[in-house]
Amino acid sequence: MEEKSGDLSSAKEINNHTNYNEEELLAGFVGGGKSDFYLGKWKSGKMRSWNWPAALFPPFWLGYRKMYKTVFLLFGAFLLIDVIVAFLGFDSLRIDSSLGIAMGVAFGISGNLLYKNYAQSEIKRILDSNKHGNVMDRIKQRGGTSQKGIWIVIAVVISYAIISTILTEYIIDREEIVAITPISDVEGVQSEETIKQSILDLIALNFQALEEEDLEMYMTMIYMDDANEIYEETRNLVEMLFTEYDLEYEWYDPKFIFIKQDEVILSLRQISRVVEGSAYRDNETTIVHTFKFDNGVWKFAESEVESVIYLDEVALDINVERRNDQFYINGITLGMEDDIVSILGDPDDEGYNTDTWYLDGNVTMTAYYDGERDFLLDAIHVDFLDEMIVEQLINMLGPNFTRTQDGVEFATSDQVIGIYKHEGGFEVFLRSALVYVEETELTEEFIPSLNIDLDGFSHLFVQSYNETLAALSNENTIDELDFTVLQDGYFFTKLYKGIQLIGTLNPNKEIRWIGVRSENGKSSGDMEESFVEVEIGMAANIALITALGDEDVQEEIFQNIVHQQYNQFKEIGEYSTGIVRYIDSDSEYYSILHAESVDDSVDLGDYY
Repeated sequence: MEEKSGDLSSAKEINNHTNYNEEELLAGFVGGGKSDFYLGKWKSGKMRSWNWPAALFPPFWLGYRKMYKTVFLLFGAFLLIDVIVAFLGFDSLRIDSSLGIAMGVAFGISGNLLYKNYAQSEIKRILDSNKHGNVMDRIKQRGGTSQKGIWIVIAVVISYAIISTILTEYIIDREEIVAITPISDVEGVQSEETIKQSILDLIALNFQALEEEDLEMYMTMIYMDDANEIYEETRNLVEMLFTEYDLEYEWYDPKFIFIKQDEVILSLRQISRVVEGSAYRDNETTIVHTFKFDNGVWKFAESEVESVIYLDEVALDINVERRNDQFYINGITLGMEDDIVSILGDPDDEGYNTDTWYLDGNVTMTAYYDGERDFLLDAIHVDFLDEMIVEQLINMLGPNFTRTQDGVEFATSDQVIGIYKHEGGFEVFLRSALVYVEETELTEEFIPSLNIDLDGFSHLFVQSYNETLAALSNENTIDELDFTVLQDGYFFTKLYKGIQLIGTLNPNKEIRWIGVRSENGKSSGDMEESFVEVEIGMAANIALITALGDEDVQEEIFQNIVHQQYNQFKEIGEYSTGIVRYIDSDSEYYSILHAESVDDSVDLGDYY
């Protein structure tokens, strides 16, 4: 409803059943110290007036003023525009920039009027449903500001970004498929099935030429570029291969990545075994081939090796397991010299403090002795251990692990097992947890802390966490925090899948630092699940700040961190209350929002 005069009488119907006048009701709804500002604007008689927060940060201003419906409508409109822009193939960056400027101007000019109409509508709804009794408390509760509203907007922004990216990429992919999928009944155009069969026939013929060592036949299938470089390089390589070795081949699992009328990209797995020849290692290789259509026939244009697994390495089984709070590497655990010797035999290399065994498949096991502490560290270096196998070990050993710069570490009360990248492979390393504690032992004298009781923090955290999830209609609330506390003071608990609450205790069993760690993994593709994870991460961040007693400055914390990370293009954003410093930082694997004493400087390298 637009104002045509300086009074507020145009909405008289909303206060027929209350002793408060219109101005008092609106002032109660606005709340805080801003009621004079908004009432002054509304009394001025101007249909439009400027609002800087609404102009500079439209979505966050709407969330702060609890206009959630407008937020969802706004981003719904953005999503629709993104879809249309993707369909039409326009420059989305330029359009998004123009829309952002236009939105800022529109909300700057109309924000006050929009907020007034929203306030009048909400007040009228309350009065209509509460015609008998004092309704001011309900009006104040419905109105006012909400710092949690800002976090809700953040969740909406992230959700919008995920949905927009998936939808636009899907549309673009579909348009590419439509553009490149040939129509079989058009003269000179091949159907997709025809192209696929032609490529598979070419691959079969290529391997036949390799098996028969027919160089001329093989080269007829190679694309000749303008400079003739690829053709000549391929000829020289294949000729050398035929001279030095007699190989046999298998190929399987072809996957078409890209199909056009003149170009195809395909990946396949190839097994090569030597029949005659020396210094050749049987292997399984994943190769991505690019084919070009040249003078009416398909030819190999480029080949890129994605991965190689040497078959002689795969035969060795590296067994890492956990039993009764102890780790075992191929059945070996700490302090069991006789067992090591009986399993591996006599060592091939004996040093002053070490015994070393050289096993099949480029695997080395070394036993390290320390007479003072009387413990034994066992390491297996494995060239063929890859990231996928490490992830399988993580799943097998359970949740008690932390990521380090070079790998991962698991801890029990007695032992620590590490899996680290080392010289082209990985090293599986077993060591005494007692030594680990001695090396990282903390003393209150030298280590500043938040000095907050973990149980007291947990109670406040759970209360705020559940309140935020309830406001978002998210059912993943919790009854309590079940922390696992390790011997070195490190503690953690799982909130939801890739989201954990982590930190360390000082020697007095009080919190030194604490943070929310969220996994930066690939999306599962389940949009509903992605929304749940965003909401839980947001609720955990809000609860962290609230439980540390800084709920009143949540807005400042958020604004400063966002300004540093997104406006100043920094990887780390931070905010200090003078007592607590909040730092939001990312790694390849995790994002962590953590709180520490302003006198402290926590290195989170070992916790990513």
